[in-house]
Amino acid sequence: MNNDSPFDVSYKLIDLGLAGFVLADDSDETQLRDVHGTKMYSAPEYFRGEKDRFRQQSIKQAHPSKDIWALACVISEAAVWSVFGYNGLIDYNERRIKATADIPSLAQTGYSGCFHDTTKVLDVVKDVHKEACHARRTNIDNIVSRVVLIVGGMMAQDPSRRPDALRVYEDLTRAIELEAPPTATTNARYSMPVQLPPDLPVGLGLVTTGTPPIQSSYESPGRSTYRPDRRATISTNPGARPFSTALSIEEEDISRQSLHVMARHTIDVPQQTPVSGINSSFQHSSAPVGQRDLPVASVDKALNYIRMKKADARTPPLQGQEWLKRLHGRDQIFLIDDSASMHQHWKEVKRVFEALAYLVKTKDPDGIELRFANSCEHDDRQKHRNGLMKNFEKVKPGGQCQMGIALNKILPNYYRTQMNKRSSWSSRVEEKPPVNIYILTDGVWSQGQECLSTVQDHITRLVNHLWETGRLEHVGIQFIRFGDNEIGRQRLDILDNDQKQYYEVPRDIVDTEPSTGNIFKMLLGSTDGNWDKQDTG
Repeated sequence: MNNDSPFDVSYKLIDLGLAGFVLADDSDETQLRDVHGTKMYSAPEYFRGEKDRFRQQSIKQAHPSKDIWALACVISEAAVWSVFGYNGLIDYNERRIKATADIPSLAQTGYSGCFHDTTKVLDVVKDVHKEACHARRTNIDNIVSRVVLIVGGMMAQDPSRRPDALRVYEDLTRAIELEAPPTATTNARYSMPVQLPPDLPVGLGLVTTGTPPIQSSYESPGRSTYRPDRRATISTNPGARPFSTALSIEEEDISRQSLHVMARHTIDVPQQTPVSGINSSFQHSSAPVGQRDLPVASVDKALNYIRMKKADARTPPLQGQEWLKRLHGRDQIFLIDDSASMHQHWKEVKRVFEALAYLVKTKDPDGIELRFANSCEHDDRQKHRNGLMKNFEKVKPGGQCQMGIALNKILPNYYRTQMNKRSSWSSRVEEKPPVNIYILTDGVWSQGQECLSTVQDHITRLVNHLWETGRLEHVGIQFIRFGDNEIGRQRLDILDNDQKQYYEVPRDIVDTEPSTGNIFKMLLGSTDGNWDKQDTG
């Protein structure tokens, strides 16, 4: 270990000889006899205690979900170490020991310091995960928060809701691949706490209030203070609310709830010379390489490409079309607002749908699904775009849009579990394939709070479910905005929830793009944070 850096270490892999490997048959997962293993990393459903001889000697079948829990514990410790160093890792262990000491069946046993309370994950584990997300080195570390969310799904209380090993591998691999290489110009710093915008116009249907300032310096009594190498920027804005050592925070991956958690470790704040103009809007640096290289194409350019392709099959692909390969295997659902306010935009709606449907028609093996907010009798699913276009022609805009009702026919399918008795050991969840949902609307829906809050509630429940099951990349919701109605625009901005400033979710899966904007962002913005950060028109 190099004394110059607490993170320059060597790793040792130790095998205690307790692991077993058996080829699963086609009918179900093969289960082995439980050989107990390390109690600290044991899953709650395999808790046996140390005072009940019957439970100690009873034979249990080991299910792979217990290994997912154990792996989550190891990854949790690695994530905490990567942020707070070795001292922070020791502190994490001590806090778990203290928490389990308050539980009689765990206190002073081999389970002391485990990650559960015999039934579910310890609250202190969740707290430390939030603190790690909050205190990470934001200029170089954009992966810890993603990993922490994956770990949350791996520690689901219900074993059947934990992801399998392949899902964990895919999620962790995706978390790494989504990281754009950091550059010297990407060290953007926020100089003040996040402020909510002023009151929105009457009719938006959502009341927003300010949030209290975040204290990022906290020292627990009776403990030696560990000070990792962090830098913070102090707001010099005389009009700003009281705020202590405002850390640079990248809100993309940290839920609003986690921002309210006091950082357990005191942060060293070097004195800095005030920078002129720091009390203005957030100071952003130039875009990272990954964002500068994102392809751009308008609907007109896409339609022109389609015409050329039909005339000559040898026409080269649309520039940037290779980016759409990641949509392969995902359901493609188009929900079209066919209310009266959309009548003036109807020709444009047709053009946008025609272009997008062409680009994704081969991505969904089951065919593109077309739905209408009002004209449900014309809902359809087809593999060929022409059939869907004929169905589109039958619809005439009219009436009022109840977007909450329209989404209620789609989103609950992704957070209501459909049980499939595939295993006698436990019920298994029949998992739906990943999906991209494109909503073509002007945002001019019914008046009142219920209109917007219903949609927001659906999104919140969906994201929470995806977080619990470790599938945050499973669903993307893209609003494509037509027209420039002020109320409609701000409603969609609220649902877009940029930097999670309007409502609390573990991850932002919603994006908004005007119909005159970038078609690649329309298709990818909801599932890729790099696109979600791209400016809209």
